[in-house]
Amino acid sequence: MRRLAKVSAAAAATVAVAVAAGLAIGGGDFLRQHLGALVVAVAMLVMLGTLALRLVGGLWRAAAAPSPPP
Repeated sequence: MRRLAKVSAAAAATVAVAVAAGLAIGGGDFLRQHLGALVVAVAMLVMLGTLALRLVGGLWRAAAAPSPPP
């Protein structure tokens, strides 16, 4: 149930960011025409950001790990 709540909150935040971006770019008419594309674009940005954070975190942990003895 907690996972569903997190996914729902993330979806609502994604749509809210897409709506805000659409209104900032071109107003209500632009938003009506491009809402689907804006939601997909924001979702892709979130996924790429998450991937980048995990990659950098993994590299950081690997660099900080002690090297094995020879």
